[in-house]
This record gives sequence, C-alpha cells and structure tokens, in this order.
Amino acid sequence: MAAWRRATGGSHRIDHLAAQRVAGRLVVMLSRFIGIGSRLEVFGPGVVPIDATSRLEPDVLAAGLDPAADNWLACRTRLLAVEVSGPGSRLIDETYKRDAYLAAGVREVWLVDLERRHVAVARSGVPDEVLRDQVQWQAQD
Repeated sequence: MAAWRRATGGSHRIDHLAAQRVAGRLVVMLSRFIGIGSRLEVFGPGVVPIDATSRLEPDVLAAGLDPAADNWLACRTRLLAVEVSGPGSRLIDETYKRDAYLAAGVREVWLVDLERRHVAVARSGVPDEVLRDQVQWQAQD
C-alpha cells in the first residue's frame, strides 16, 4: 500500500489533475528505476503509432529509442504503456486501448484505476493480473 500512496499521494478524489499527478510520479519513479545511461527512456505522455494515420498517447511510455531517432516510428521497443484512468476514461482504456497497445507490440500495459485503487497488468497471451498493493516491473530491452 505504501507504493500506491507514494504514486497517488493518498488521494481518493478522482479528477484529471489527480490522474496527471499519478502519471507524473510514475514517470519519475520509472526513470529512477531504469537509471541514467540506460538504452531505455520514459516519456509522459508517449506515442504509440497504431497505423499510418492514427496513434495512441499513453500517459506513460517506457521505450527503447535509437539515440539518433527523430520520431516515434523509429522506436525499437515499447516495453510499457500506462493509462491512468478514472470513471470518465475507464471504458475506453479497458475495452480499446489495452488491446490496441498489445496489438501494436507494447509488451506490457498497466491500466491504473484511481477510483478502484488497483492496477490491471496486461501482457499478450496471458490473463490480466489485477494488483492492489504493489506492482513490479522488470525493464528488459
């Protein structure tokens, strides 16, 4: 529960500002976890191209980019996409974005639900996990 409180600030009120705070804290925490000099970077928000004309923008994206990359299409790997949602965005996050991220090659998707106070972790080919107290992630490029 301490990790949840640290990321959410212990807030129970769900609004857009709360979601932005959580996303910002996750960017900081994941960036520290990955460390300086890593081939991975954490963005908030990020971009995941879906096709030639559409893209999704997760609240947080951990990705491997070539140092010379000048656009999102040059992204080598997309390891983690995070959507922070409340009642207003939960339906589209759970029914569309989750599957779209996985289909686009994102290895792991976190759906952080502030109202329900849990994180649904999705990976291709395995059932989703719903975690309440702690989420563990292993960054592998």
